[in-house]
Amino acid sequence: MEEFKSNPVLGYRTAGSKAEFDTGEFLKEEMERIGLLDIHKDELCLDSWEFEKAVLRFADRDGKEHEFQLGAYQTEFVTDGWKEYPLVYAGRGKEADYDGVDVTGCLVMVDINQRDEWWINYPVYQAHLKGAAAVIAVQDNGYAEIDSEALNAQDIAGPKDAPAFSMSKKDAEILKTALKETPRITVQFDAKSVVKEDMPAYNVWGTIPGKSDDMILLSGHYDSYFDGFQDDNCAIALMFGIARTLLRIGYQPEKTIVFCCMAAEEWGIENSKYDWSTGAWQQVFKIRPEWQGKVIADLNFELPAYAHNPWDAIRSTYEYEDFLKEFVKEFPVDAKKVYPKGLGVQCPIETWSDDFSVAISGIPSMVNEFSSAEFMETHYHSQFDNDEYYNADVFQFHHELYGLLVMAFDRVKVAPVNVGRTLQALQESVRPVTGREDEKGIRILLERTAEAKKIADAVYKRVKEINEISRDDECNLRNVETGEKSAGWSGKAAFGSMPEAEKRELSGPENTKYAALQRQLL
Repeated sequence: MEEFKSNPVLGYRTAGSKAEFDTGEFLKEEMERIGLLDIHKDELCLDSWEFEKAVLRFADRDGKEHEFQLGAYQTEFVTDGWKEYPLVYAGRGKEADYDGVDVTGCLVMVDINQRDEWWINYPVYQAHLKGAAAVIAVQDNGYAEIDSEALNAQDIAGPKDAPAFSMSKKDAEILKTALKETPRITVQFDAKSVVKEDMPAYNVWGTIPGKSDDMILLSGHYDSYFDGFQDDNCAIALMFGIARTLLRIGYQPEKTIVFCCMAAEEWGIENSKYDWSTGAWQQVFKIRPEWQGKVIADLNFELPAYAHNPWDAIRSTYEYEDFLKEFVKEFPVDAKKVYPKGLGVQCPIETWSDDFSVAISGIPSMVNEFSSAEFMETHYHSQFDNDEYYNADVFQFHHELYGLLVMAFDRVKVAPVNVGRTLQALQESVRPVTGREDEKGIRILLERTAEAKKIADAVYKRVKEINEISRDDECNLRNVETGEKSAGWSGKAAFGSMPEAEKRELSGPENTKYAALQRQLL
């Protein structure tokens, strides 16, 4: 996937770009090679971004020539070759930093901490209002902390006519040293960053067909900043690894398993506060709205080949917390061999990734935990997200974990949705904020919620009872004869649809519910 790039030096495979299109074609061919069926390229309409280059040259007082590679944000800026600009430094880029300074037509360099202060669009638009040609942002902690040479990219959440680029701290220091002697310097700049509205992009998906209309969705995005090794090349590889294994062992699912490579996760809408996860949102709301009534779960993947913490977790919507905790409890692989503090479940999901867009459509969703650790502050969205930070043990563990989880969801007769858990979260979230709340209204809300929760708890109890009944009559008969509790949605029921040769090859003495499924994936 890294072979396809818009910027030959830095990478970038962005929304609606030729690099993204070529990657989609490659993924479609790979799906065919693996053996997936019913393969589609669903077209969506978005705003595209093609970032080809941004190079700045500067000669210091000693005559030494410096050339800097810059990253970019989703804005429009084309120099048509080398062009001379004045460059100034404006501190944090706040309005007060421009007092007495005319930046008309200038490149304005600012320091920014997007995690602890404000997003990139604020200083960029401030500079735009002051007449600046473009902003050059330098990360001052928050992101790209791994190295002084690190660049950074994020969604701009602003208009395309307020241009912005990214420079490393190391390169910025050279310019700041020169600016200590004079308020502005002259630089040469060669850049091409193009945003086009209403352009096509494609979500690519294929299936392992099941026996029912129900579906299980696996998703990951294939657009990227820089090389995008963890974010999100490894996620696509994880999906394909699970698909390949299921097909190799002859697994015949009850539900159709869908493997979807999403476009435009990083960005896809110009001049919007909600400019990310464009491909996933369109997939479930506009392109395939019927998935809302068919997909029982979305397993989304982000940065899955790196140990972000000493512990691992499946981060899920509340509705599947109970089901996932039971799954994790009986998961046959020793997570502590990879994660010393073990494996857990966390709720709810967050807005970082495509699982959120899918979840708000009504499809319960989950993602491997990735957002709570240092990697997000150090490597994330920088050129240091590369294969030097690959952890093979973590990658294999996630193949086993999520491959078995797909099988577990496949065996349920009824989606194990516990609405009562969501209502519990609602109850816990209702609390006074200003002291002027309508106490009667709050009391009524809590009473009605409690009533609804009783009903939801009763429904989920019945769902669990149904899911303890195996689909496989032969397995049920064997359970009756041996007195063994039904495996229901899990482990041994998966053998029912496997070829006899595979059964003999994979059979063993283990009694753990998921042990048989584990052997299928290893």
